[in-house]
Amino acid sequence: MPNPLNLLILTSRANEAEALVTALRNGGLAARGMYTQHPQRLAELTANHPCDLILCCVYDAKIDLDATLLHHRALSRDLPLILIADGQTPPDTLLQAMRGGARNLTERNDPGHLQWVVAREWADLQLRRELIQVRAQLERCEQRTRDLVEASGDASACIQQGIHVQSNQAYRTLLGFAQAEDLDGFPIMDLIAPEGQAEAKAFLRDCETGDGRPKSKTLTCVGPDGNPIEVEVGVTRTEIDDEPCLRLKVQPKGLAGSGGEHPGRDADTGLPCRGALLQELGRRLDAPGAGPLALVLARVTGLERVAQNEGLCAAFDHAATVGTLLRDAVPEGGFLARVGDDAFALVLQPADADAAKAIAELVRQRARHPGNGHDEAEPATGCVTGLALAGPDDREAKALLDRAFHDSEPRPVRHPAPGGRHQPPLTREPVIEPVVPTAPPPAERPPEPIPELILERLPEPRPESRPEPTPAPALAAAPAPVVPQPAAPRPPKAPTLRIGEPAAPPPDPALMATLVDQALRGTGPAELRLVYQPIVSLMGDSQENYSVLVRLLDADQNLHEAKAFLGAATNAGRMGDIDRWVVQHAIAELASQRANGHRLNFFVNIAEGTLQDEELIVWICDQLRDFDARGGWLTFQFPEEEARRNLVALTRLVEGLKKIKCRIALTRCGQLDNPQMLMQSLPLDFLLFAHDFANGLAEDKVKQQQLISFANLAHEFNVKSIVTGVEDARALTVLWTAGIDYVQGNFLQRPSPSLEIQG
Repeated sequence: MPNPLNLLILTSRANEAEALVTALRNGGLAARGMYTQHPQRLAELTANHPCDLILCCVYDAKIDLDATLLHHRALSRDLPLILIADGQTPPDTLLQAMRGGARNLTERNDPGHLQWVVAREWADLQLRRELIQVRAQLERCEQRTRDLVEASGDASACIQQGIHVQSNQAYRTLLGFAQAEDLDGFPIMDLIAPEGQAEAKAFLRDCETGDGRPKSKTLTCVGPDGNPIEVEVGVTRTEIDDEPCLRLKVQPKGLAGSGGEHPGRDADTGLPCRGALLQELGRRLDAPGAGPLALVLARVTGLERVAQNEGLCAAFDHAATVGTLLRDAVPEGGFLARVGDDAFALVLQPADADAAKAIAELVRQRARHPGNGHDEAEPATGCVTGLALAGPDDREAKALLDRAFHDSEPRPVRHPAPGGRHQPPLTREPVIEPVVPTAPPPAERPPEPIPELILERLPEPRPESRPEPTPAPALAAAPAPVVPQPAAPRPPKAPTLRIGEPAAPPPDPALMATLVDQALRGTGPAELRLVYQPIVSLMGDSQENYSVLVRLLDADQNLHEAKAFLGAATNAGRMGDIDRWVVQHAIAELASQRANGHRLNFFVNIAEGTLQDEELIVWICDQLRDFDARGGWLTFQFPEEEARRNLVALTRLVEGLKKIKCRIALTRCGQLDNPQMLMQSLPLDFLLFAHDFANGLAEDKVKQQQLISFANLAHEFNVKSIVTGVEDARALTVLWTAGIDYVQGNFLQRPSPSLEIQG
């Protein structure tokens, strides 16, 4: 089925617009259109409605051609303008219009020419849009390639004219550089030993001008510490930003580990890998008189829960953090290596059984508490350790590593037989973290069909009429409170454990549901509270925007964040009541602040189940009327993923909200493919990007490029962009440079129960 052609026709007569649409349909084009006689509405109409081409009836005396050209040039989107003229229009005027941005010209009473011109411009426009998508896909593919190279354990770098332009972590670690910036613009010749520079220069020149086949050569490199290292350098040709360059793949020469494995270093932590550990163990086991040797194996537990709650990359980052913390536990003469995604090994020499057990306990404590200084909501991980002591006859490095691994495995506690004595093993019993059952994931809902928006014509704006108010439905009586059972399913995120502090019990879903019910019915000490977080403009906007969040206050005056109780409220079917409570109290606060002269705007979240409520829009109108408030003061937010699942219901709700002048925002954006789909389907005002974009933004070039692409896409659709989760000042410079309109985060101000309004 061909894509429909959406037209905006500039004319003062509806019958003219209908005749043009009919003529195009007769020519085989799936056309549909809207019309207006006011050129100044071009930006508004093209932003709030699907539009592909603009037809301007120059022969209409009420159409101002100069104003049309002026407002068309001001559009941020690629929308071709086609002029329709008659014999009375002066040729000089038409020529000036073509110079002013019109794409084509056709006669009024020539439907065949009109069909041909529109079909050609429509085909060209689709090609330009496809080109934009292909370029975006190419950029993503190139970015994925760069990510794979960066995460690779093989040392790799790119040079142009002998200067470093890219390098991955393994390359920097091998040569002794800490940061990528240390190598950017660094000459490759400065890393070559002086006696081999002439040979290396000739080799690289031959790679640039030769037959293009991959070549390799053994060179001696010198890092910042001055220590020489002999490496095997493989060179292939490639391109970066359409510029030719050489890609270097560097491997240490003569460091093949046990079993032919390349020792190398771990790309995430910079620690030696398993091959290097086996080589070091073999060397120490063969060295006589070096003293007793012990091997401690630390295995991080709970990474599966981190991956489920935070994602696979977060689990890898968490394990890498453990490796960084374990560096401080390495005593003099020790050797630390990463031997798996969740395993680290520490070689101790000299070390007797007692000293090895003490260091093993220190390693376990360090690895068990990687979240010190992190957010309390980060999932906790634990650690189990295994210990293997080398005897006089031990010569196999792999055998010693296997013994430490088996010692870290969970074992049932053996009780001595009656009358006998139980001899404890030489190595200590590992500490096993309790395994908390994980709730099964919710069943996926099939996506709803995307509605077809057909606008045959668009009348001029009329004074809005207030919908007839209907009484708000009363809250349904909830069942009696349920007493929570001792064994409750764990919440999505477990609190991080702290050394010396008792572990806080996870919030019980049944208890949370009971507290929510009491707060809504007013039958207990629990209360719902609103907190506010400012949304600050980076572009000098004087409006005062605040995000409205909900908290739950229990009988002990503990304030629970939304993530602690919204899941339980959803399962209990109370999210609709919570959303209405939030909207009602937000409108009341808005009306009060506006009456005091403060020009506030509130951003309010609507849950997935609530947007299905067909009476919601009427109820919102009643609340606005009761508090003498205006819809333009409110922005209703919907998560992008939920919007896609409920596009039919959301489109219906958004149409009603737009009629009362409310603004619409999508949250958690930037994580799904084809982000422009919802921008084309919904009249959006704001895009709020997911929190992940702000994490480490100042150092992450990949995120910066992604953010710039999304910001440009938002501006193309005349939508304001907001980045949430901003936690440091360095990100603000990046966001301002990227063209982001607003920012929100704890760095600016944490959510507060009181509005701190600038006078």
